[in-house]
Amino acid sequence: MEGPRATKVRLQLVPVPPPEPIAEVNPPSHDLPVVFSDKLTPPVLISGPSPEYTPQALERRVEGTMVIRCVISVDGTVHGCRVVKSLPFMDRAAVTALERRKYKPALRAGQPVDVYYTFTLTFELP
Repeated sequence: MEGPRATKVRLQLVPVPPPEPIAEVNPPSHDLPVVFSDKLTPPVLISGPSPEYTPQALERRVEGTMVIRCVISVDGTVHGCRVVKSLPFMDRAAVTALERRKYKPALRAGQPVDVYYTFTLTFELP
């Protein structure tokens, strides 16, 4: 019986050109999102799922708090989510649930605005 064999691999990094922009059906407003503050009327959840435990997280008895920062657009969609504080085996499931939600948008002086909104999600085992 032979011992373990080493395999040599040569890697070369090649720059990739940026992707072509995708034309959107509902283009976002040209203003950058504003950071949510008490000067704005908060967005209000209309519909969509609550984040749920993944089987892997349940199996490993994961509990704790996640923090995810997203953009809630004037059309009420959630996108551009970034996990600020993670939980094992939960990041993708939590982001997917948030991005399937629909909100009444945040308002500034009565006008809808795109807003950076930070979600704090607490997971506790039943």
